Amino acid sequence: MAADPQGGSTTPTTGARAPARYLLVAAALVLAYLVVVPVLWQQRGVVEDGPLSFRAPALTTALMPGQSPGRLEQACARQEPFSSLDYQRMKVVGGRMDGRVYYGCYAVATDGAVRGAAVLDPDLLLVRDVALLKRSGAWRWIGGVKTELEAALGCSASSACTCCITGGLDPARGPARAGSGGRDPAPTSPSACCRASAGC
Repeated sequence: MAADPQGGSTTPTTGARAPARYLLVAAALVLAYLVVVPVLWQQRGVVEDGPLSFRAPALTTALMPGQSPGRLEQACARQEPFSSLDYQRMKVVGGRMDGRVYYGCYAVATDGAVRGAAVLDPDLLLVRDVALLKRSGAWRWIGGVKTELEAALGCSASSACTCCITGGLDPARGPARAGSGGRDPAPTSPSACCRASAGC
């Protein structure tokens, strides 16, 4: 902070430029996200209407070869993805992939929404092969980022977090103290600001 000829002090130019710097960083991140995400989204290898999609009809008879619908529902309900879910019924679909029979399990709530999903192999074991899951049609209810809306929300959250973190680390701002000239207080911590602003 430079002193003026009258013995006072001037406002630091670094602090004045800081907000613009944060906005530029956030804008650059958003631009990069908007350019990269659509390309990756189209190349992610997900088949929306695969044989085990939720839109497929529920099994009413055993596939050949295959398990009975009753046994399939019991096997699905025992899987870890459904252990802590509150749902009304289990929908089981079936189909062939790579010459083998697989089953899609969907925990359905009273309002018809899917609360969770899993894919079982012919031995009723949980499938964890990401490439197979993406082709199955069940990935939308299993993957971490399942829809374009979720990808867009991720963009907003990451940008807000970046602004908050860089703002919280700005050395030109500090907590207001008595006799400090009424400086604006900085966030108590970058992580707290991030959570409050973007929920990330």
